Amino acid sequence: MQAQLTLSETTTVREVETLYNFGEREKITDSQKAETILRPFFTDIDEVESFHVLVLSRANEVIAHKLCGLGGLSGCVADPKVIFRYALSVKGAAGIMVAHNHPSGNLKASAADIGLTKKLKDGGNLLEMPVLDHLILSPNNKYFSFADEGML
Repeated sequence: MQAQLTLSETTTVREVETLYNFGEREKITDSQKAETILRPFFTDIDEVESFHVLVLSRANEVIAHKLCGLGGLSGCVADPKVIFRYALSVKGAAGIMVAHNHPSGNLKASAADIGLTKKLKDGGNLLEMPVLDHLILSPNNKYFSFADEGML
């Protein structure tokens, strides 16, 4: 007799693969290490904006990753409720780092970027799940760190 999987069971399997596909956990010690871990997830970095979240353990080890938003050339919607719902669902989650890209290569944080970062920081403080950094990546292998610039 063959076992049949329902759509919800298949989805659960995919989530588990996403959550625990890091093998040996990598520890984030600074923005450069975070950028090194995050950059491979930005497969279309010069074409469309995307928004990613890394979920970290208390020791700042990466325990999960999720693509939380996909947009166009000049924007991407990232909903704090979706980001924190995901992070809170990860066993052992203690903090998050978020990142998005600017396909134009411009590393200047927009007013929308700054506003979203403030919302995430405030929500993280309320939930006792701090936002440790927000990175903006460019296609030319450069990045901007809100934490490094004292904006977090």
